[in-house]
Amino acid sequence: MKFSILHISDLHRDLTNELGNTPLLESLVRDVEQRYARNNPRILKPSLCIVSGDLVYGAKAGSPNFATELTRQYSQANEILVGIADRFFEGNRNRIVLVPGNHDVSYNHVINASQEIPIPASATERDTLVAELFKHRSKLRWSCHTSSSR
Repeated sequence: MKFSILHISDLHRDLTNELGNTPLLESLVRDVEQRYARNNPRILKPSLCIVSGDLVYGAKAGSPNFATELTRQYSQANEILVGIADRFFEGNRNRIVLVPGNHDVSYNHVINASQEIPIPASATERDTLVAELFKHRSKLRWSCHTSSSR
């Protein structure tokens, strides 16, 4: 069985000079329908699409309107993914595989969900804390930043 995979990466847009979804989608369609079809040997129409890397650019830690900005960026990413599904896979979204990247982590949510744990005074309590930190599936995460350096 022969098949082809469309692999695109790093959809995130430069926030200072964003390119809309329409020209990006048209470029992909033009490549597949014209350029790849004329290739020798011919490149088949994609059977699935892998989108790796960053779907969004993200929002800086401490940004006051980070949730609104992330919602806007994810909406923009969703629009192009739906467009890819519609143009290449008859709307079947199951044929798109997403592999998020580091920009897809909301550091604002991470910081807001974090709680500083003071370093215990006694050696026994410190050893217990370190053991918990390195335990398999620990809920603790280490940070080199102190609350005064954020």
